[in-house]
Amino acid sequence: MRKEYLRVAMLDLSPKTPHYSFILVHEISRKTDSVGLVLNNSSFWLEEFDQNIPIGDYATVSVEKKNKSKVLKLIDYLQSLLRVLFSMLILKKWNVVHIQWTLLGNNPAGLETLLYKTLKKRGIKVVYTIHNVLPHNTGQKYFNQYQSIYKEVDVLICHTQDTRKQLQRDFGIESSKLKYVPLGDLNEGLAKNMQVTKNTGSKKILLYGRLTEYKGVDFLLTAMRSLLDSKPEVFADVKIVLAGRAKPDYEKEITEQIQAFRLEEIVDCKFKYHSDEDLMRMIKNADCSVFPYKHITQSAALLNALFLGAPVICSDLEGFKEAVEHEVSGLVFERDNVEDFGKCLERVLTDSKFAQQLGENAKASAEEKFSWRKISDLTLKVYEEL
Repeated sequence: MRKEYLRVAMLDLSPKTPHYSFILVHEISRKTDSVGLVLNNSSFWLEEFDQNIPIGDYATVSVEKKNKSKVLKLIDYLQSLLRVLFSMLILKKWNVVHIQWTLLGNNPAGLETLLYKTLKKRGIKVVYTIHNVLPHNTGQKYFNQYQSIYKEVDVLICHTQDTRKQLQRDFGIESSKLKYVPLGDLNEGLAKNMQVTKNTGSKKILLYGRLTEYKGVDFLLTAMRSLLDSKPEVFADVKIVLAGRAKPDYEKEITEQIQAFRLEEIVDCKFKYHSDEDLMRMIKNADCSVFPYKHITQSAALLNALFLGAPVICSDLEGFKEAVEHEVSGLVFERDNVEDFGKCLERVLTDSKFAQQLGENAKASAEEKFSWRKISDLTLKVYEEL
């Protein structure tokens, strides 16, 4: 579809990736004014971004309404969704709809697929970005629902080559509808003028973000107990910082594991929401950021650390290896291998020059691989090839 005929609505009606959608549309708007944004909580995010971003007319529940009950929020959401659908199906305001997350939640059944079929019958192309192949911590529970969605849309945008492989292998999606567009720095520009006093006390290992089972907190704690016992001369002066919210049951589980491993003096639990600025200070202040994830395709938290020039240690997941080159822009260890993880930690914590070089390489590599200019060009190309 030629650029001059494009009328794209990027829909991000969940509160999960507003930074991503704002920055992407903002960068695309430098090249064309044919892409608008329909976003949840827009009044909150507009305070941080250029006011000239082409926001859609039908944003949903604003941040001022955050104290509403879940039922009222759902009613507001459905009303907004109906207005969006009216604009698409009746007014024919757009000829391409780019969806960031399912519009009907994690259990869309046949309704979501029916919606996409209806859009396509009205001549509207549907692009869908896959942030997670399946919802986290749900196993195969929603496999059939998401497979039907993936097969119905016109194009699927994948943030990693590993995601493309999974969709072909596990979901039977033809390669022609799978387009690679990497994830970018969600905190672009926020760290430029940030002043941080580097940690001069204990060596700090940081694991941050929303704390859930798949992120390997249990592995990190198990590994630290083993490393303290086997190499106390290296790890006795190390502190672990866990920064992020966790569900009450999981928070309790982590606390109990810390106690069982006698790590109360080693682990600093910051179980709360942290602003982007606070997280960036913690990343810059830490000696390394660790990502011992058990499974994931890509991580915005990992990319943030790379863009900030932090020494990074991550498990050998395929998506991580696309972002981190071992011993060049970070260290990659064999998943669930305590000995291998310990070697990576020891190297970073005892060789400051090597750690500094890793951080510098990480920043340079991330800026080359995951620039928003590159991402916006690839996204616009997806639209034009429809």
